[in-house]
Amino acid sequence: MSRQRTWSVVADGGTDRLLVPIIQWAIHRLDPVVEILEPEFRKRHGSVVDFLGAYESRVMLFDGAAVAKAAGSPASRVPVPAVGDIEGISNPKERLDDLLFRAAGSPTGRRGRNFKRSIVDRRVSVAEYISDYDPLRRLPAFRRFQESLAEQYPYTGLPGR
Repeated sequence: MSRQRTWSVVADGGTDRLLVPIIQWAIHRLDPVVEILEPEFRKRHGSVVDFLGAYESRVMLFDGAAVAKAAGSPASRVPVPAVGDIEGISNPKERLDDLLFRAAGSPTGRRGRNFKRSIVDRRVSVAEYISDYDPLRRLPAFRRFQESLAEQYPYTGLPGR
């Protein structure tokens, strides 16, 4: 029987769904053979807002191709910041939204309004289109996340790891 792992996301809104592929990627780096079950989402208000608001969109800003796909324009070339510069971006959600909007060709009128209404889903799609989060290991915050995950991971030292 294979090992299974479930986990919860304590979040303040729907955009936090974009953390799912990142967390799953990090778990599979620790334990490639574990089956990850669908996470449970719990909404809350408080200090998690500050953390996620500052962190979640930053980690999406390094993959221009994923941003272009999420914008519905996979052929677009999206100028993204260097990974080392991501932690210094003061408003990462706004920056990601701007990149998505420009990648879509800066739509106007009804198309622009529809695009803006779908922006949360598009942010989440960026995370789903990224297959390798390894570049994020250069960021101190991401390394701390991985270290914390490794310290708390229950299957350390088992065969298949």
